[in-house]
Formats: sequence, C-alpha cells, structure tokens
Amino acid sequence: MMKFTELQQYLGMPPQNIDFDKFLPAHNISGRPKFRESPVESIDLPEKGISLVFKESSAFKNTGGRRRKMAK
Repeated sequence: MMKFTELQQYLGMPPQNIDFDKFLPAHNISGRPKFRESPVESIDLPEKGISLVFKESSAFKNTGGRRRKMAK
C-alpha cells in the first residue's frame, strides 16, 4: 500500500526522475503521462484512491514554479 509520506518526496518531480520511476511500478503504477493534446495529464487509479496529475514543464513553470531537485 502506498503511503502519502512515501509519495510526498516526489511532489514536484518529473515522471522521468529515476527514483520516482522506480517508485511508481513498485506500487503497481505502470502508466506515464504522454502529453499528446494537453499540457496536463492525470493517471487515475480509483480502485486505489489515487489520482496523480502531471504538468508538462512549460505549464508547470507558468503555474507552479520551477521543478525542485531531489533531496539527498
């Protein structure tokens, strides 16, 4: 079961982040955003009560600021 305290370290990270990319399949999340028609895409898993929303970096800079770097 995914815990928010585990997920929160990845908030603001792109899905290409190596550690985040390992975290998602470890919690049975195989989908990744494709950004075909919209700069915002979500991966919804209602059976798990999870909805992850991703913004393309240009959209994120306009609404949420710069991407942050992973804390070591």
